[in-house]
Amino acid sequence: MRKAIVGTALILVTVGLVAAACGGGGEEQTTSQSPATTRPSQATAGPDGALNVTQVNFRFQPDSLSAQSGKAVTVNVVNNGTTSHTFTITELNVDKTLSPGEAATVTFTPSKTGTFAYFCRFHRSRGMEGKLQVS
Repeated sequence: MRKAIVGTALILVTVGLVAAACGGGGEEQTTSQSPATTRPSQATAGPDGALNVTQVNFRFQPDSLSAQSGKAVTVNVVNNGTTSHTFTITELNVDKTLSPGEAATVTFTPSKTGTFAYFCRFHRSRGMEGKLQVS
């Protein structure tokens, strides 16, 4: 009986150590997903009509926004990461830097239709980018 308890304890400790080694880490930890299994997520408007975007782990959630040309767009951006990020749309003169834990509201009016990238200037090379579709 004692051998079974000791054996079970060793298994639990080993599993705990493996889990800690795989899961710890913070922002530098990345995951790999194939493009075929990665589905873009569409923003939903909050009760005030604003779009909500979260920044974390070098990605935007959602990674797809929609707007209408000539109408004001309000985006509530929250940085849930542990490093600074930006919410940038070059063609629409949008560029807001957010510190870790900071929230900001960005309002702009697109004057032309098309698909525009929104991205983090600091981490775009790491894939931190989304698309704004203006119709």
